[in-house]
Amino acid sequence: MKIRCAGGRGGAVAAWTLAAFAGLTAFANAHAAAPIIFNTPHFESPVRGGPDDIVFLGGAGFKGSDQVVYQEMREGDRNAHPAAVPTQSTMELGTATVIKVGDPPYSLTILLPKVFAADRSYRLWVVNAASEWSQPFFLNDPRPLWVSPANVYASRDYARLGRRIRVVGRNLISAGALRIRLRGPQTYTMSASTGDEYVAEASLPDRIAPGLYNISVAQTGTAWTDVPDQRLNVLPDPAAPPRFELGDPRFGSCGPNDDADDSACLEKAIDTARQAGGGIIELAAGTWMFDRDAGFVLPPNVSLEGAGAEKTTVHRRGSVNGPLLLLEGNNMLSKLGFTDGQRFTRFEDSRPVVQLGHRWDDPGVASGKLPGVVRDVVITDTRFRRVGMAVKDAGLPIERLIVTHNDFGGYARGLELPGASHSSRTLYRIDDAVIRWNRFVPGSFIDIPNGQGVIATGMGASRRVDFSSNTADGTSTEALQDPKDPPGWRAAFFWNMNDSIEMMLLANNHISCSGDKAGDGEAVAFDANNTTYGYQQAVDVMASDPNSVTLRGELQSAPAAWAGGNDSYYIGHWVEVLAGPGMGQTRRIQRYRANPGAFQVSPAWDVVPVPGQTKIILGRQFWQTYVVHNEINQATPPCRKGNPNGPKGGEITMWASSADSVIAGNRQFDTSGLGFTQGYSVHTPSCPTCGTRAAVQVALEIRENVVQGEYDWGSSCSLSGIHGTFGASPTPEAPPPIVSFGVQITHNVIEHSDGLGGGAIDLVPTWHGGPEPIRYPLIDNLIAAHNTIRDVDGPSPREACHYVQRGRIGIRIAGGADVAGTVLYGNSCEKVGMELADGGNSTTRVCGGVTRGSCECRVGAKAD
Repeated sequence: MKIRCAGGRGGAVAAWTLAAFAGLTAFANAHAAAPIIFNTPHFESPVRGGPDDIVFLGGAGFKGSDQVVYQEMREGDRNAHPAAVPTQSTMELGTATVIKVGDPPYSLTILLPKVFAADRSYRLWVVNAASEWSQPFFLNDPRPLWVSPANVYASRDYARLGRRIRVVGRNLISAGALRIRLRGPQTYTMSASTGDEYVAEASLPDRIAPGLYNISVAQTGTAWTDVPDQRLNVLPDPAAPPRFELGDPRFGSCGPNDDADDSACLEKAIDTARQAGGGIIELAAGTWMFDRDAGFVLPPNVSLEGAGAEKTTVHRRGSVNGPLLLLEGNNMLSKLGFTDGQRFTRFEDSRPVVQLGHRWDDPGVASGKLPGVVRDVVITDTRFRRVGMAVKDAGLPIERLIVTHNDFGGYARGLELPGASHSSRTLYRIDDAVIRWNRFVPGSFIDIPNGQGVIATGMGASRRVDFSSNTADGTSTEALQDPKDPPGWRAAFFWNMNDSIEMMLLANNHISCSGDKAGDGEAVAFDANNTTYGYQQAVDVMASDPNSVTLRGELQSAPAAWAGGNDSYYIGHWVEVLAGPGMGQTRRIQRYRANPGAFQVSPAWDVVPVPGQTKIILGRQFWQTYVVHNEINQATPPCRKGNPNGPKGGEITMWASSADSVIAGNRQFDTSGLGFTQGYSVHTPSCPTCGTRAAVQVALEIRENVVQGEYDWGSSCSLSGIHGTFGASPTPEAPPPIVSFGVQITHNVIEHSDGLGGGAIDLVPTWHGGPEPIRYPLIDNLIAAHNTIRDVDGPSPREACHYVQRGRIGIRIAGGADVAGTVLYGNSCEKVGMELADGGNSTTRVCGGVTRGSCECRVGAKAD
């Protein structure tokens, strides 16, 4: 096997044999500091690797003479490295090959040998020429991160979730059976009965002693690894609550199916339950009518229960656009069917059935007389049909929301939880939520001129949210106001950023026809709407230590309505290192003082930023977000491909900053593919129309996805495949840092689909490349390896949307010096017009002796 280093346009070519590295055991005597690897679990550290895989390492102090040693982990192993560099490689012990050192040397790219095992845990080291060994880093070791649900009962089922626990993280499936351990008032050990790399699930014991429990996981024969920063809360089994029948004569002469207003009876029943300290109000089978405009407030511990979603109907006839039910917390809605007598024609009139809490700007919330956080709401086994919106937030933080086994059909939204941009008491959050086994069907809202329409769910924050096994069925017409209204979605599942999105699992969902309504038609959208930044641009480091950093410049003020003050608003935001030593690290802000901004971060830095050399931005991001094993269909049938705003639908898109996130194992049919953006913009006198924003991708993995077909193969306006766009504002006062570090596109299958420039894997500028005439390396060390590209051939598409595409290409890298240090290896092209168009800078193409079917190693690869 050989390495070919190609420099893109005008790059020199050199070749040498990989085997020459494997047997090196002698080192130069020159003194050098040991290399430093990002090795803090969950924070930009390498995660997994299999035979013949390319692995990216961030850190510092790398040189071309470095070697990488691996050793299989065993229970009881010490962290001590082997006595010497091995001279041969086996499954248990050996060396990986250094492919390239970054420029500047803040990264190392390595190739694992074919004897390396994907289902075994390894400890690795980088060894320099002076025989100095780095601290160990790890691959394939279990990395539990959080647990769902956060609460369970001692013996009863909690919120219709079943008595099961789900541990979410990385590398949770292996050759050895995975065990889950609870340690608290007692110790319990369970075997994971189901699971994959991201989720290990087990049945709980029939009874658990109440209390708080630490959670750990272990493979057979390895040590236990704890879930950090979270404990499972086992609650005592609750006493049976009192029950109140809405038809009870003491509440009035109310009953179903009589077309009379039942509002007064419900108000009395709610008040009676409140005075009793809580209870369940039962609605018998039949249709109950509610005409009162003001709606109803459910106080804590008061719940509503029907005889079944198909049996008990709650019908609203009032005219005011407020919620029917306002839930203050500790409420359950179950076995009910909600409908609305109002016909909706505008988004503004699409009133919700359920509102979670009082509005964030309610004076009672600000004074503390009303709850400032909405906790422990359960909505289950309930149906919403021809309502404006089903469930809406009020801008207050939400904790432990459980939404399961429901059927949503709202005119404009099913779940509308975007939050408020600011709150008078605390930032918006959605913590420890479970949204599983729900079905969403589209309503009639469509706004073609503005590219808007019905969305299944919108959420503006996340911290430990399990969003799994839901269906967004865009083929359904059952919630349309008129059978002639077009079905489909404007988007299915949409996230904005009124807080960071952290530890979010989006798994095993099914989405159809998200491009049949209007707009961009995303199936899964991660958007930067409402994000905030601490500085107008990337700023210099003035001082640092292992746990903090002080930044130059004036910290921006918090939003005007924020009452917490500048000493707390940016807590929970992230600092991202985008230039200089430590490049590629992100850390969460724990506390700070302003002007100059001195920030304590967690966890500690692996590479401490260096004053005068390191640059940082401060903002929100998607962190440890897993988009895995979802199925998305935009094919005809079952969809119409009827998007009036253009051939767009079914895309998974990362349109905001992310770190340590994964898009893996998804299947897309005739969609707009999988897109991620990388960009930087600063509002300056030289560019008064430029906004202040950044979309930075760090340690993003895109792998094992199948992208099959696109919306309209014959149109240049139809984009698909895996496409990364990039750009930076032309602002000489604020030259851009890198906006992408170590993105990995591996083991994907792309068939009959390509992007803006015609590449099945497409890196393409869509804006300026920074201020001219200098070219800036915006994308650094992207890896594309072991991807299979098929049937990307034939005539160029017709020109549309002002896009001109002149060919069909397997891998296309555009942008010149904007894209630096890309590594290509093991990519297969079958029936592809042009295998590679390499317009990047210092691209490394790793080639063996056989080039047949290779995208990057066949003769004829061209500069773009």
